[in-house]
Amino acid sequence: MIEKMRSTHGHGRALRRTVGQMLAAGMMATWLAAPLSAAETKADNGQSPAESVATAAQAASGKVDDATQTAIRNGLQRLMAGNTGMKIEEIRPTPIPGLYEVQVGQILVYADGAGKYVLAEGELIDIENQRNLTRERATELSRIDFKRDLPLDKAIKQVHGNGKRVLAIFEDPNCSYCRRMRSVLAGIDDLTIYTFTYPILAPSSLTKSQKAWCAKDPSSAWADLMSNGKEPDNAGDCKTPVQEVLALGRKLNVTGTPTLFFPDGNRVPGAISPEQLEQLLDAQGKATAKKG
Repeated sequence: MIEKMRSTHGHGRALRRTVGQMLAAGMMATWLAAPLSAAETKADNGQSPAESVATAAQAASGKVDDATQTAIRNGLQRLMAGNTGMKIEEIRPTPIPGLYEVQVGQILVYADGAGKYVLAEGELIDIENQRNLTRERATELSRIDFKRDLPLDKAIKQVHGNGKRVLAIFEDPNCSYCRRMRSVLAGIDDLTIYTFTYPILAPSSLTKSQKAWCAKDPSSAWADLMSNGKEPDNAGDCKTPVQEVLALGRKLNVTGTPTLFFPDGNRVPGAISPEQLEQLLDAQGKATAKKG
C-alpha cells in the first residue's frame, strides 16, 4: 500500500503520501465512538466509568496496555503493508481519552485504541475500509454545480475528436504546471475542454490572456501560447471576459492553476498524469451512463 522507501527521510514522505492519496467515496465519520445506546451508563467522553478510569490511569502512567498496543500496531501494519522499512517505535497515551500518539520512524501520527482510525498530517484515515475521510469531506465541500456555476460562454472552447467527454480548467499563461497539463490534454481523445483564462501569477499573465481572447481564433491562439510560448500578435485591447473570470475564480475559491472541474462538480487542483485523467474521465462516463 505504501511504496517502498530508500531512506529514513523517505519513510516520512511515504507515510504522508499514503495518508493523502487513499481515496474513496463517503462522508466524514465520527471516529472514536459508536452510537451511545445506553447513554445513562456512559461517562461524558463516551466510555463506561470503568473504561474512563482505566484510560485516565494509562495517561497518568504514560503506559499503554498490551491489548491496545496490539490493536494499534495491527491496524497501522495494514496501512504500511509491504514496507519493512517503516517501524512503529513507540505508542503513548495522550491527554485525550482514547487517542494515542504513535511514533513511526521520526513521524508522529495519532490512532484510536482499536487501531481502526489514524490521524496523520491533519487527515483522518479509516484503516479498515481504506478511506481518507478528510479528503472525502474536503472533496464534497469543494464540489460545484458544473452547469450552474460555470458560465461556459466565458471560456475558450477546444474539441478533440467527438468531444463527448467534458472538463473545465482554470489556467494562467505563465503557469508551468498548466503547460504540463496542456500537454496531457493534447493527448486525450474525444474531449471538450473549456478553458477559463485565470491570470493570477504576474502582470504579463493578464496581457497574454487578453491577447489570446483578441486573436482571430482564441482557441488556436491559446493552444499555441500554452504549448509553444507564442504570444498572439495583437494589442489585446478588445472586450474580453477575463475580469469576469477572475471574479468567478475568487467566488469558486480557485486558489491555484491549473484547477480542473468535471461535470459531476468535483475539482482537481494541480497537474495530473494522463492515466489519472483517463480514470477520472472514465468515471464521469460511467456515472452519466448509470444516470441515463
